Amino acid sequence: MSRSVVWILLVVITLRAFTAEAQDLDSLRTVWHTATLPDSARYKACYDLVWDGYLFSDPDSALILAEALHRQAQSKGSTKFEALSYDLKAAAWYVKGDMRKALSIYAVSLPMHERIGNYESAADVIGNMASMHSFLGEHEQALDLYDRALRMHTGQADTLGMANDINAIGRVHMVRGDHARAIEHYTRSLRMQHALGNDRGIATGLGNLGSVHMLQGDFTAARERHEQAIEIAERLGDKDQVAENLAELGTCHLELGDTASARSCFTRSLRLCQEVGDQRGVVMVTNKLADLHYGQQRHPEALALYRQAAAIAARNELPFGHATALIGAATTLLAEGRAREALIEVTRAAMVARDAEDISLERDAAELLYRAHRALGHMGEALIHHEHYLLLRDSMMREENQRESLRNQFAYDLERQQLADSLSRQTERIAHAGEIAAQRSRNHLLFAALLVVALLTIGIWSRLRYIAQANRTIKAAQAQVVEAERKHEAEAVRTRIARDIHDELGAELTKINLFGREADRLISEDPSGASMAVARMGELSRQVSTSLRDLVHTMDPAADKSSALVAHAREMCTRVLAESGVQHELDFRHMGAEQVIDASTKRDLLLLVKEAINNALKHAQARTVRVRFHTDERGFSVEVQDDGRGFDAETTATGHGLRNMHQRAAALGGAFTMRAAPDEGCHIAVTGQWPTAYYSRGIP
Repeated sequence: MSRSVVWILLVVITLRAFTAEAQDLDSLRTVWHTATLPDSARYKACYDLVWDGYLFSDPDSALILAEALHRQAQSKGSTKFEALSYDLKAAAWYVKGDMRKALSIYAVSLPMHERIGNYESAADVIGNMASMHSFLGEHEQALDLYDRALRMHTGQADTLGMANDINAIGRVHMVRGDHARAIEHYTRSLRMQHALGNDRGIATGLGNLGSVHMLQGDFTAARERHEQAIEIAERLGDKDQVAENLAELGTCHLELGDTASARSCFTRSLRLCQEVGDQRGVVMVTNKLADLHYGQQRHPEALALYRQAAAIAARNELPFGHATALIGAATTLLAEGRAREALIEVTRAAMVARDAEDISLERDAAELLYRAHRALGHMGEALIHHEHYLLLRDSMMREENQRESLRNQFAYDLERQQLADSLSRQTERIAHAGEIAAQRSRNHLLFAALLVVALLTIGIWSRLRYIAQANRTIKAAQAQVVEAERKHEAEAVRTRIARDIHDELGAELTKINLFGREADRLISEDPSGASMAVARMGELSRQVSTSLRDLVHTMDPAADKSSALVAHAREMCTRVLAESGVQHELDFRHMGAEQVIDASTKRDLLLLVKEAINNALKHAQARTVRVRFHTDERGFSVEVQDDGRGFDAETTATGHGLRNMHQRAAALGGAFTMRAAPDEGCHIAVTGQWPTAYYSRGIP
């Protein structure tokens, strides 16, 4: 994930403590330099001049003016404008890319704002500090500060401040990989900016949405958003936003195959970053240009740019850009066969990546260390770094799965709480109605003694009616809770299947990647070896496609029917047996009413059949395989028989395949039987009933 997207959040820098009226820069300069005017008017004009005229386009000039304002405000004892001058200096350093410098200045201005009761500016400073902590990778601290700033802006009814805080919270979620929450916050902030007519905020919001689209792989939508943001930023003269969005737009063009447009965008962005002194932006865009050259096989040019970016990043203490440049240089050196030099570069990259606290950079560095040591014949070191690479990769996958599980759990808990609250309210209403009915009955008895029997009968009947209604309402609410539990269980099953996709297919895809690299390496040295690697890649691709099709069927709610299960099982068995060349006889049918089958049951049944067939093909050396798969409204019956060499079931140790089939049959609640003897083949049978919760929901 590119951390450069942080740059487009410059709009969260201090909201102006005063709402400047529409006035041109010449008028502001005139007021500032007119000594006969009141100090407050002159200081306000200087503040507005820095903000509107220099801060985003010329931060060096902004610093000079802010220093002048600070000297005069301090000499006249104006604590308010002295604090605001600190804010301007911090904002200018922020624009120049020195986060630590800006944070140290804000640490001076914040207590000054609080001491004089200027809570609006204090809230802005807190938001800006949160943005810098986020950029430095301190996300939890940033979220706490943003939440504090949002509460302060909300209390002051400061819509613009609220919009900027919400936008910033969305950025933190984006950096952490939670795209859904990021889009939710960005869209909400953008609506508020449109309502306010704040073009700078609109440009920022469009750029942020473009960045999320890029992370999701929708580069066409991302390109449109960044082009809109650039158009607004150019109209405002905001060179920083123009530079940042040009860099992102160049990435979009590169992903869409338009290298000429990408180069043009990167070059323009680099020039603007150099003009405003944005060293972080210079490093980021230089790395992107180097990536472009590397992709075009122009390795000398790419290597020179990577080393240039690394030098700038090292001087300015930018660990993310530094590590990125070193990894790019090491990759280029490996591509040129200079493994020993590459090892030196990537060793430095690994240390810098740890300082950047970015697991994706640490993963890339570990992979390059593995490749470099392997190229040099250091197989022991290569194995250590390969294991480290796999550990980091799996850690990133687990983190994403945990985030998804937490989101599902939160939604489930919220729904359950809402149902419980609804049930409690309905019970209270029913109890109250019962009390009213009882009181009415007592009143009737007092005023109509002669009708006591009739009124008593009416009261009892009324009471019973309310009790019956209460029971019906409670049962309905309980049924809703049960249904919510069932939905949550189904969601958990599908989440597990999604994890299985990672676990089951990830290894095969990694093999394809390794074979591809091996083929690329051997294509000039050993063409026959390269051909074998390519052929192996094709075979693995077909296996991955087949496994993916089976997993997708298991996850598809539209296929949660018994007839669909039988049809897919027939198709799967036909495919596997046809590819093996073994003669086969298939008997697949569903009889009776259609049934709903849950995802877990489908998965276990399909894997059980597939495992039984694979055992027959791999171990039995069978000439014929017979498969029988019958289902009805009550349950299922599966049989797999082969005429292979068989084995002695009593003396032969049970393999992984048979143990897996035993376990799957147990999970299905079914009975597993096996008959086998030497030279007489093997017969496996599993029978069982559908789970009760689904058996009662037959489809007409």
